[in-house]
Amino acid sequence: TVETAVEAMRAGAYDFVEKPLKRMQILKTVAKAVETPRALTASPGDAERGRALAWARDRGNCVACHSIPAPDMATHGNLGPPLKGVADRQSEGQIRARIVDARAFNAASLMPSYHRTEGLKRVAKNLEGRPVLSAQEVEDMVAFMLTLREAKP
Repeated sequence: TVETAVEAMRAGAYDFVEKPLKRMQILKTVAKAVETPRALTASPGDAERGRALAWARDRGNCVACHSIPAPDMATHGNLGPPLKGVADRQSEGQIRARIVDARAFNAASLMPSYHRTEGLKRVAKNLEGRPVLSAQEVEDMVAFMLTLREAKP
């Protein structure tokens, strides 16, 4: 019923599927839920802080592996895909999910898990149980990545 659906959404359900069930609708809803995690904090991300993290060698260090459109920065990596236009190719949730744990999408990924702490190997004792980025820093990185769009002609 509509009442049940409203109650479920208020309790935190991601979505609901009406009967009669349609296979493609269920698959699309599940795929969207998996690819679109919710924000990790109540505070919105700050794109400027996220930009700083992307260049910080002891934090995000995105430029070690990715090229990022920034005329003021000379050194960029080429191991990972270019981040120019990432906001045109991926949703906010997809970007967040990859920052949190890229290996959830590609087990062979070389990209570190920036917010996952369990199941990791070869972690220094003093860093065990601590994510590379805090929840707010993840949101800051997401905000920055959402500014990286292809230039429209």
